[in-house]
Amino acid sequence: MGCATTSLSTQNRIPVATEQGKAAQPILYLDVEGDKFVFRGVYVDGTRVTLRIATYEPLPMMPMWSPDGKWFTYITGDRTSGRVNLELGDLRGGIKTIFTLENASVFTQPIWSPDGRKIAVGLFEQPNSVLSVIVADLEDEKMRSRYELPLKVEDRSPAPQVRPSFRWSPDGQKILIAVGAGAFVIDPLKRVVDTLVNAPILAEWVPDSAGVYFFEVLDRSAPKDKGVVMAQDQDNLGNFYFKPLGPSKPIKLMDKEQIKTLRLANLGALFYGNMTLSPTGSKLALWGSDDASKKISSVIYVYDLTGGQKLAFDKPFKTFTTDEGIVTVEWGPDETSLAAVTMTNDAIIRIKLLDVRTGTWKTMARVADGVSADGMQVIMMIYSVGPKVLSWTQ
Repeated sequence: MGCATTSLSTQNRIPVATEQGKAAQPILYLDVEGDKFVFRGVYVDGTRVTLRIATYEPLPMMPMWSPDGKWFTYITGDRTSGRVNLELGDLRGGIKTIFTLENASVFTQPIWSPDGRKIAVGLFEQPNSVLSVIVADLEDEKMRSRYELPLKVEDRSPAPQVRPSFRWSPDGQKILIAVGAGAFVIDPLKRVVDTLVNAPILAEWVPDSAGVYFFEVLDRSAPKDKGVVMAQDQDNLGNFYFKPLGPSKPIKLMDKEQIKTLRLANLGALFYGNMTLSPTGSKLALWGSDDASKKISSVIYVYDLTGGQKLAFDKPFKTFTTDEGIVTVEWGPDETSLAAVTMTNDAIIRIKLLDVRTGTWKTMARVADGVSADGMQVIMMIYSVGPKVLSWTQ
């Protein structure tokens, strides 16, 4: 297969081959240039790059770093034509097309398996309106398997204000996908799809891949007279559970009243609490934003799960706060830093770096700097409720 090229613009200096390794990869994020979406990167030292690659239209899907930091994978094409291209790129401007599909659209960003040999992506396939997950093998650069998700027709659209949870297990054996009104675990070795929960959730793997942590997402739009649990005021997170793989029932670890005390339940319409494992699974970051007082503030809890320690909500390893709303968080390759997308009360979006060792915040870049009011509204909508908008390790 041939390798096409694209351009890569830089500020200050051009990254060289030795800087494409795991420790030096830039933080990738979504930005706006004029009236077009672009993907940019910022290094820890402040150096910035712009990836001149095509985007998926009309909703761009974030490029995702490979585990070794040498490649990123991304989606091109558009919903109108129904064409989906899965491509690889690098910081020198090289491109490889892994596969092209017709009559499909994308509802998740692509994700790498921990060993870097496979990529999975969620597709909405026509003409039968099927939600499925496709797995591509990079050794022979072919689409290897397809898994249809057992969702009802009326449940196939993603639930409002719930980003899909889409993760390979830490051991690389399974895939978790929580989208719309269902959550599922795909086992590519057995070629089966198991239903985890028939409800909207925010989910993440446990470090040993034996199960999943998840928050219930409460339905604030459901009528009270139908017996549906309603969130009060701005509350939108319910109980927190551990669900072992297999037929076992979920185990409640924390109820929604306790979650309120962590400032994770009183979240505004644009911000959800969420969580992410570090690359080795030794740490878990849990975050949320509270705008019940009409003044945004946020908290990040970091838990030490080294050696298989159980998650103890009341005993975080570190706690960090900021007077900005946190949209999303991403671990750095060495697990000593967290990248975050933040939003201020006056709608300024920033890419920030948190040093987990010292608690120091550093602003790395400002998103949509100088764009029109209309452009700012669009980027705010995507950053608030759209797909993933940041990649450092995935």
